[in-house]
Amino acid sequence: MKALIVIDYTFDFVEGRLPCGQPAIDIEGRISELTEQFVQAGDDVVMAVDLHDDEDAYHPEHRLFPPHNIRGTAGRQLYGKLDEVYQANRDSIYWMDKTRYSAFCGTDLELRLRARGIQELHLVGVCTLSLWKCA
Repeated sequence: MKALIVIDYTFDFVEGRLPCGQPAIDIEGRISELTEQFVQAGDDVVMAVDLHDDEDAYHPEHRLFPPHNIRGTAGRQLYGKLDEVYQANRDSIYWMDKTRYSAFCGTDLELRLRARGIQELHLVGVCTLSLWKCA
């Protein structure tokens, strides 16, 4: 069994408050296509999405970066075509909020992958390095 983890591919990280810019825009089609393929094949798909509260002065990122991916804002919406793929397949895709760089820190991701017998892991999105190091 294999899984696709889509990391932080939100409006704020592509074009919004903390943008990765043109390289992030350029991968929109491929990320959407891969997500659709994994869903259609019955493989596990996880949307690992950064989450912050507006005035969380104790979160370390609060001092490092401008406000981004704030709960309840359009900046947390999946970017472009990926949002359409998610909306059409939301019953088959696991949405996972994360409050740290790594999707494994403080989440059930590792347990979820082990419970499903995932042997092959595919990572796509932006801000992926911290997840890759933990996987």
